[in-house]
Amino acid sequence: MTVRNALTGFIELKAPGKGADPRKFTDPHDKRQWQKLKSLPNLLYSDGQSFSLWQNGALVGQIVHLTGDLDTAGAKLSAPTTLIPLLTDFLSWNPIPPDSPRKLAGVSARLCRLLRDEVPEELENGTQSLTDLATEWCGLLFLQADDAQFADG
Repeated sequence: MTVRNALTGFIELKAPGKGADPRKFTDPHDKRQWQKLKSLPNLLYSDGQSFSLWQNGALVGQIVHLTGDLDTAGAKLSAPTTLIPLLTDFLSWNPIPPDSPRKLAGVSARLCRLLRDEVPEELENGTQSLTDLATEWCGLLFLQADDAQFADG
């Protein structure tokens, strides 16, 4: 999500009925995905019926639920007044620069773990630019590196 051409955060949309509390997901894919996404600094989760804001893996405020069913409520579907502040907090988020080397290392480590976990998936999906980079990088630097070693590097 961008606001005035600046990255504001990330939005994860789940299937209707899954909810917006990733701590309660039971599907293995959703659980693995949450382990990755909780590294993001500003994340909005929604299944269309519920909304939650997560910053650095911590829930901000409360999970907001619409009143009425998405499929049947029609014009009677309504949102509580707490939805606007949640969306405002998400859209107006500004990064907090780390104020010490230790905090910088912590932020960097979280994001590097996310990147390391995403690279093998993108290689498996055949993302051409990343596949080309892996081929070049391994050909020049590490002739025996597999996808996991490339991702770690």
